[in-house]
Amino acid sequence: FLYIEIEDNGNTLTPEKLEQMRRQMYTYEGDAINHALTNIQRRLMLSFGADCGLFLECGELGGLKAILKINTSIRL
Repeated sequence: FLYIEIEDNGNTLTPEKLEQMRRQMYTYEGDAINHALTNIQRRLMLSFGADCGLFLECGELGGLKAILKINTSIRL
């Protein structure tokens, strides 16, 4: 697997906001940003398998950490 991590150092991410973003990522709820996250998640899962995709966490710097997990053994 290839993991790509992107993290910011913002200080406005709360556990509630993180959970809301995760939930919206699977339902197309919310604003355009969440729709984009949903599209990225679905495309990664369709292309690389159900265990791959976009994962959101609270980063070590206090902001949002987005992790892309890609199966490198699948050829597109």
